[in-house]
Amino acid sequence: LAIEGLDFLFSVNYSEKVTQVELGSRTRPSQLGSWVREGYKVDNMLAFKPESLNMHLYLFAKYGQFYDWAASGEFSTIVIENYETSQQIQAMVVISRSVSSEYFAGTKVEVINSDYREYIQPFQYREDRTNWSISSGFRANLTSVLALSFEGEVSQIEPFFYWHTDRFSVYSGTGGISWSFNYMNLKLELDYSLWQPSQNETSIHTFGLTLSFEK
Repeated sequence: LAIEGLDFLFSVNYSEKVTQVELGSRTRPSQLGSWVREGYKVDNMLAFKPESLNMHLYLFAKYGQFYDWAASGEFSTIVIENYETSQQIQAMVVISRSVSSEYFAGTKVEVINSDYREYIQPFQYREDRTNWSISSGFRANLTSVLALSFEGEVSQIEPFFYWHTDRFSVYSGTGGISWSFNYMNLKLELDYSLWQPSQNETSIHTFGLTLSFEK
């Protein structure tokens, strides 16, 4: 059954990463241990982009399952294990007011289940964490060579246990300006984020400046 403007994508990815931790010199290294992370991720996307409307709708669904473990090199014994699953749903709408400008808004919800264990000093962390975000922004071509963009986001994040706080309230924004030349596109972006922990008066401020170009 074919529906005009309807697209569907589905993908499955499996990955495995092994990291060896060593001490000493390069000529006489001493293996301290190893860390392994393996798992898979399933991505789904449904896009509705009818030519008769100036609005596009995107729906995303993601599922991931990962297993981490760390082993001691001296005793060849597993000292840390972590089982983690992630379920994420995201929706976005893009409205094109004209050929030169568009506006977008979206929301995302993610549920993470963690089962983390340490065996040298017995410790276990089993929690379900829920993160969500709401974002909005625009892109506009001011002239044939100059364009502006901006995106703002508000989110709530439940971090891993070592942050010593139950939740972060995050406020972030990214603004950019780009120039198009005959053989190159140049883009300058400035971003700022404010992280406010629920159980600490100290906030985290991050700033970023990016300059990129492509031929």
